[in-house]
Amino acid sequence: AGAINDFTEALRLDPSLKIIYRYRALASYMLDKPINDVLADYDKALEGWPNDVGTLLDAGENCNHDNGPWQKCEGYFDRVLALQPDRKKAIFGKAEALYWAMQNDQYTGDENVKKREIAASFEKVAKMDPKFPNVHRRLGSLYYDLDDYDAAIREMTAAVEQKPEAYA
Repeated sequence: AGAINDFTEALRLDPSLKIIYRYRALASYMLDKPINDVLADYDKALEGWPNDVGTLLDAGENCNHDNGPWQKCEGYFDRVLALQPDRKKAIFGKAEALYWAMQNDQYTGDENVKKREIAASFEKVAKMDPKFPNVHRRLGSLYYDLDDYDAAIREMTAAVEQKPEAYA
């Protein structure tokens, strides 16, 4: 909490230092503060640097990992993709936001259509970087949900081969 207090004091002294909001958001996330508070700080940082890819990626990833509002998570990644259309972390992050929305029954619409769309995004990342963390596991889960068991086995096998200690 000391770091958060220091960041808060720095902002009290000079609220124009928008970058401090990013660091306070990172510290707050690491200390398990409420995700809405973390995202509010990222949003304040982005007021000063609306196209800062690092801040957008951090915000999106923290949002995804803490089950933040999926539309907001997706929005951070959309902003990165508008700047850098082939940024694999953003492609993966956006797909993961939609994946978690579906897993948590937050997505409304034709789930099979959305699952195929998400799978296409994960496939793009896998082609860009076959060793990208979790991409094969996510693909395996999606293919299983779509009753494509051969593809599910192939992707889960790739996940185990990539990171055997995680699945042993």
